[in-house]
Amino acid sequence: MTKFKTITYKRILNLGNYESKHLEATIEIPEGITALGAEVACSELMDFVESKIREDHFKSMNEEITKIESHIKHLRKTRKIVESLTESDNNPGEGGDF
Repeated sequence: MTKFKTITYKRILNLGNYESKHLEATIEIPEGITALGAEVACSELMDFVESKIREDHFKSMNEEITKIESHIKHLRKTRKIVESLTESDNNPGEGGDF
């Protein structure tokens, strides 16, 4: 049987530029819970806090990745157009009106 009644876990995430995000969660330990049960509850609390504190950060990273992928797609299309124009300039007798 455990002798403590609550478990608190606090996480501070450095966001850079002198900014940080704080998240703290506390759970109550029911009477009669074993040490193993309390350990499991503690691990679940830690996992919860770790996932929640990074949630917004992961979302903004995914949005940035999507923007970059879109830009890369646009650049590839532009490169194909430039390559086709370059090929037609280098081969004026092939299919051209020259």
